[in-house]
Amino acid sequence: MLRGIDYLALSSKNSLLLSLCARHQQPMLPNSLIQHAKYPMKHNSSPITEKFYSHAEKIVLERELLVNLKTYQTELVMLLESLSGHGYEDTVYRFYHESCKVYHAASHQTRQIVEVLRRLAPANTTLSPLFEEIYQIGTEDKTFQLEHNENWSQHTRPFIEAFFHARYFLEMAVKYGAMLDVAPSNLPSGWAALLCLYGIR
Repeated sequence: MLRGIDYLALSSKNSLLLSLCARHQQPMLPNSLIQHAKYPMKHNSSPITEKFYSHAEKIVLERELLVNLKTYQTELVMLLESLSGHGYEDTVYRFYHESCKVYHAASHQTRQIVEVLRRLAPANTTLSPLFEEIYQIGTEDKTFQLEHNENWSQHTRPFIEAFFHARYFLEMAVKYGAMLDVAPSNLPSGWAALLCLYGIR
């Protein structure tokens, strides 16, 4: 007997795939649709795919990432400091105060961070599809409309979510770029998160 319906939003045009799920049975979806549903894409964008590296390749990439963190350490520290004072406090305040200023402030700072994070990427690596999804939604070119006040969280929380995720990775980049001399075999959580960000772990 059918117990429910799974609704998966598959495109920005609001097309839906309805998969009828029998009890104790997984939906039978083509791999391409599973990939699409897991990592939603912007209209006209290319599918996001993950790369897989051998153990030896991962070691090389980890070392390269650490070199990049140290190379850009001064710039990373300056950027983090600029996002740790009034600008940081004010961005979060604007969200809870329901101020339209959050539309620009959060997405602008997120773009600044991600621009630097991309420069840190080891050769032939890309940012995590999960992070890219959060980033794309959280930096959409959206302007305030009066009707947004009726569902403030839905319209503005993605801006804050993207900002927090980006700032976290910036903080980890500063921390482990200063702390580590070699890529560790026992992974601290923050370093492991950076590896995930670049698809190395």
